[in-house]
Amino acid sequence: MVVFVDTSAWLAITWSKDPHHREIASAWTDLVNDKTRFITSNEVLGETYTRLKYDSGHNQALKFHALIEEARAQKLVLVLTAIEETYTEAWTIFEKYSDQRFSIVDCISFVLAQKKGVKRILTLVSDFRIMGFEVLP
Repeated sequence: MVVFVDTSAWLAITWSKDPHHREIASAWTDLVNDKTRFITSNEVLGETYTRLKYDSGHNQALKFHALIEEARAQKLVLVLTAIEETYTEAWTIFEKYSDQRFSIVDCISFVLAQKKGVKRILTLVSDFRIMGFEVLP
């Protein structure tokens, strides 16, 4: 199984003070034990680093970076980089769904996940359901 990991999940996995930490950390552990492969993006990571720095401090952002680098080294997480075509497709979604609270990073995630055939998203954001994804946990 392949699962795309969203910013909200990375925040909850990393920061023990997040109100959803136990729930998401438990889901993460279960998925790892099931040999799940994870995908995320540079945009999601950038958003996560920024939120961690602002919400819980610079050191927490550095710890998260170390976690990501270790996961990448173990081939547990693949980090995708959006290309210009991805941004164009994401912007089309952003414009079309003006009635939704999608961020541009969400829209980029939708496009990247769809291109990789990913059906499941580890997130606390139900918006992914609107685009047809199964939301975990």
